[in-house]
Amino acid sequence: MAQHVIPALRKLHIIRSWAAMNVNIDGAPILGEHPGIPGFFNAVASNGYTLGPLVGCITADLICRGETDRDVRGFSISRFRN
Repeated sequence: MAQHVIPALRKLHIIRSWAAMNVNIDGAPILGEHPGIPGFFNAVASNGYTLGPLVGCITADLICRGETDRDVRGFSISRFRN
């Protein structure tokens, strides 16, 4: 797929690659608008392969509609406040 999008990659000989990082603080995603920074949305998943599309849809709903059909309150960054 990458070679189709960027033909110059055909010249490379790649065995493995990793284009992401896992963020696993407490095993749950961090979703939603930051309570102290209006307009800044967190979209962090501990497993991007499986949760990435869902996190993207939820974040798009929050940004575009101001709400989502799923209860994401438990995934707010504010859960780390003391």
